[in-house]
Amino acid sequence: PELWREVFKPRLATLLAHIKGLAPHAHIFFHACGSVYEILPDLIEVGVDILNPIQTSAVGMDPAELKRKYGGRIVFWGGGSWAKAEFLMESPGKAADHMKATLDEMAPGGGFVWAPSPVIDSDVPPENVENALDTLFEYGLY
Repeated sequence: PELWREVFKPRLATLLAHIKGLAPHAHIFFHACGSVYEILPDLIEVGVDILNPIQTSAVGMDPAELKRKYGGRIVFWGGGSWAKAEFLMESPGKAADHMKATLDEMAPGGGFVWAPSPVIDSDVPPENVENALDTLFEYGLY
């Protein structure tokens, strides 16, 4: 984090200030795989509006904790559901249960866009994906 703050943060801040100066209503979508937990406040500070994805397998990237600490300050886009996660591989019911739990954690108050992270792999049973998506459409629209 110290190196990021020293080298990259000032440059990103300059770039994003320029973009927002030209397009004040632009929403800055930032893609970062892995854990950005320690620099998330910095990303928000320099003008990142949307973080993609929430890689739940990475250190510190617990969806409930991120929502609690940073909800309302940044939009979480994608993640909370990993492409080859156990819940997608086990059963349709487990997929639906996990989707509901993710929505219960992330959706209240807005600021969450569900998307698989990064993609849904070809060996995930289609019925599990279908159940997860049915749950999304039932519980996740706001």
